[in-house]
Amino acid sequence: MTSSQALGHIRQYRLMSIFNYYRLVLSVFLLVYLQVLRLSESISEVFAQDAFMVGIGSYLILTAVAMVINHRNELNQATLLAIMLTDIVLLTVIVVSAGGVESGFANLMVVSVATGSLFLSVNNSLLLSAFACSAIIYTELFFSFGQRENHYQQAALLGVAFFGTTVLIQYILVRVKISEQIAEERAVDIEDLMSLNEQVVERMRTGIIVCSRIGEIKTFNAAAQRLICNQGTNLTNMEFLPDPVQRLLEKWINNEFIDNHIVRIHKDMPDVFVNFTMLMERSDSDVLVFLEDISQTNQQAQQMKLASLGRFTASIAHEIRNPLGAISHAAQLMEESPALDKGDHRLLEIIRNHSARMNEIIENILQLSRRSKSQPEVINLNGWLREFISEYSQVNPNGQLSLSVKHSVRIRFDPSHLHQVISNLVNNGIRYSMQHTGQPKVSIKGGILNANLQPYLDIIDFGPGITGDVRSHLFEPFFTTESSGTGLGLFISKELCESNQSRLDLIDSDQGAKFRITFSHPARLSLMD
Repeated sequence: MTSSQALGHIRQYRLMSIFNYYRLVLSVFLLVYLQVLRLSESISEVFAQDAFMVGIGSYLILTAVAMVINHRNELNQATLLAIMLTDIVLLTVIVVSAGGVESGFANLMVVSVATGSLFLSVNNSLLLSAFACSAIIYTELFFSFGQRENHYQQAALLGVAFFGTTVLIQYILVRVKISEQIAEERAVDIEDLMSLNEQVVERMRTGIIVCSRIGEIKTFNAAAQRLICNQGTNLTNMEFLPDPVQRLLEKWINNEFIDNHIVRIHKDMPDVFVNFTMLMERSDSDVLVFLEDISQTNQQAQQMKLASLGRFTASIAHEIRNPLGAISHAAQLMEESPALDKGDHRLLEIIRNHSARMNEIIENILQLSRRSKSQPEVINLNGWLREFISEYSQVNPNGQLSLSVKHSVRIRFDPSHLHQVISNLVNNGIRYSMQHTGQPKVSIKGGILNANLQPYLDIIDFGPGITGDVRSHLFEPFFTTESSGTGLGLFISKELCESNQSRLDLIDSDQGAKFRITFSHPARLSLMD
């Protein structure tokens, strides 16, 4: 049964209940009317009291039967037609016993015909009208045989009223059904549009929160959940906006100047650009909060900048490489001369060392400019790291690497890029741990970071840590605190992470330096062009 059919049954049940109550009230009224006539002794000679009582009693029985059938929801066209025809018959008995059409009781049939037209089909409604019209006409014929003044004109007008009522109600019903059909079609269209809007809003990468003017959260989409909530928190359980967003909202409501729309809700979450607008043009309207993850925008800008820088530095590297090769070759030739003393050999050693360092810088620059497009694969992080540690230990047997990865973490990353990034971070960590503690050890920890279900990996050393002055320049190219370093290791590692839609950050740590790689969720990662 469709929703419209179910609604029709409910409406029919209610209307029929109202009509049954009307019958009940009418029966009581007729009984009171008869009693008043008896008391006043104004009953005319043509008024048949016994037949009138039989008609009223039968009408009450018909009302009770109709109530039972209606309560059992057993009404159909045949049953309804039988009930309405019986209704006309009993009203005819009442009209005849009261003296005919002139008594005025025949007008009650208009109500029955109109009610029947609401429930019956067009043919059955016309049949009911014809039956009622015939009953009135035959009633007048019956009284005309008694040589009483006839009322054919009044009977004819009642017949016209019967048919007119039926035609009018049927026309209205047709129009109502057409309107209902149009309304149902529009409702389906509106429901589809609402569903589409919900799907679009839910799948948007922009976080959307609807809140009151005081920051009370009313609804939100999945992107807002991912951008705001860290592990262990949920927007559903939050009554108000997070404090950084709440403060921006208060400034916006008070028309104060907002110098920076970028906030970080939690240290493990990305930077978010926050904007506000009124949901409706009313002073008490709710507020729409838009949240944009600016990390991808920054990555795209960084990629464009580095692409230009890479082409420029590659051309310079090629230009430097040729004279550098000549210098290195000349130094080798000079070293073969037997006339060189110790001082000269020392100078040649300095030339070789610095030539080798310059060549390493040039190789890193050329590698960065020739870097192939990332080809991410789904990787079981725990298993991959175990293989990495096994291979690393074979090459660096003195290195002490500890591994702890919670959960079964799967990431999407280019395996060769991941190997290069982890190798660089582990090598740095072992070097600084050895300098600070005398032990070449590094701790590797991973798991699920926050409500975004983002996997993460921490590379932690036991060195002296990184001071504030160094932190601000840490990922810049050619920045290094080592006299023999090139300053490109962390820069290249960060670039490789971003090319795989991941993030490399320095995280606050109580001991040593902690570098964290925050991976995109494998199910949400779109491959980069």
